[in-house]
Amino acid sequence: MATSNDYWAKRAAKLEERAAKQGDAVAKRALRHYKRAAKEISNNIEAFYGRYAAEQGFSYAEAVKRLSSTEAKAWAKTLGEYVDEINALPDGNLKTRLIAELDARAYSSRITRLDALKAQVDMEIDRLMVGLENEMQEGFGDLYTDSYYRKMFDIQQHAERMFDFAHLNRELVEKALTYPWSGADFSSRLWENKRALLFNLREIMTQGVIQGKGVSVMSKELSDKMGQSFKVAERLIRTEANHFHNAADVAAYEAAGVKQYEFMATLDSRTSAICAGLDGKKFSVADAKTGVNYPPMHPNCRSTTVEYDPDEWQDWEAIGQLIPGRMTYEEWEAQQGIEVPGALKDAAENSKIKLNQTQEYAINRYIGPESYILNAKLRDGTPLTDGETAWVHDLDSALEQFPRYQGELHRTLIFDDVDNLKAFYKKYSVNCIAVEDAYTSASTLTDYHESPTVRILIHSKTGRDLREVNVSEQEVLFPRGTAFFVKNKQIVDGVIEIEVEEVDE
Repeated sequence: MATSNDYWAKRAAKLEERAAKQGDAVAKRALRHYKRAAKEISNNIEAFYGRYAAEQGFSYAEAVKRLSSTEAKAWAKTLGEYVDEINALPDGNLKTRLIAELDARAYSSRITRLDALKAQVDMEIDRLMVGLENEMQEGFGDLYTDSYYRKMFDIQQHAERMFDFAHLNRELVEKALTYPWSGADFSSRLWENKRALLFNLREIMTQGVIQGKGVSVMSKELSDKMGQSFKVAERLIRTEANHFHNAADVAAYEAAGVKQYEFMATLDSRTSAICAGLDGKKFSVADAKTGVNYPPMHPNCRSTTVEYDPDEWQDWEAIGQLIPGRMTYEEWEAQQGIEVPGALKDAAENSKIKLNQTQEYAINRYIGPESYILNAKLRDGTPLTDGETAWVHDLDSALEQFPRYQGELHRTLIFDDVDNLKAFYKKYSVNCIAVEDAYTSASTLTDYHESPTVRILIHSKTGRDLREVNVSEQEVLFPRGTAFFVKNKQIVDGVIEIEVEEVDE
């Protein structure tokens, strides 16, 4: 072969990165569903308190009173509308599941106020799960299709021959999506998460009413549980994205007659011992087994494979035709008559963020752990290496390509050094302006750290919205030299809480 194995390994790694980004896009859409559900649940809680809380507060006795005849009629109407909503779903299996999971108490003529509230929350969680399943079904179907054809293109370029192969159809994709590769398919795991979430939410509501907690406290606890549930869903999405990408690869190997593959781990500080141990090993495609010698090996796995070809490529010399060396994937796709999955086509056409190769590298590098070292140097005034200077230059120019975020953001910090904490506390004095020489990361999520030393509420005007590329942390990044006006500072339950507003110069 004219090209080295290293080249094709890099091509395989790029395809895995592409699939991971597609998975991140699914997670981003999933987060929107979670936010909508959290807002609706918060509204239900507020309405519940507003309707039944007396001037002196709220009591458990009030909560467990039966609905009045008027309230019962209104509840029956709400329930009927929800059943109609279920029956309108196109997926028969999903309809059967939702009807079966409707709490029997919801139909009772002796339903209590608290039971009605719990049933309302159940409905919102069911709507959430329907939305998530639809997003995952569409997103993973597109990902599998895209990965299959791109791997086939790489195999044909690797072999330097263009030959006939089996094209995908709806039935083949559906079969791949519903295969229980780890004992259950993604839909079953999603609904397992739902049952755990419902148990936790119901417990919070019951204990909240018994203990007389206020609406803001209960809403906060419910919101936190929703956030934890999203993290579980996000991990599921990332793992399934890796699975469907690699499942498409092995399907392409089989369709092309590839006999062996080489295991490729992503080698960095986060690499698991099991993946590191398999890196570089060769296996027969016929013996590929997920979780044993084929990725994913574990949740959040980032490993992939590449076709291995000691002698087999000569088998194609007598079939097909030579593939033009400079043929692009898009040209090959058109020649093969392949239809691009709709969501991927829309994403490619609608994306407004156009980064060159060095800018993309700078952003991806910042999202990783090296950003802590860079920011520490910028903060302390430590001279940068030539490589870091180039990184900063590319990062600054890349940030200009991202949209500005206006609204509230959250930043949490942990201080292990008392002197550093004292210096920070003094720097962020009320009615003063604090200028950050380093990049300042913030998030639309409330708590990045579980037990922070400092929690900052930021009113952003020009922070750069990186959520499209850093879905898990929902990051918004402020450039070097951003100034913040300190509006308020207090200590609540041992945590320093600071409110700042970005100074837009």
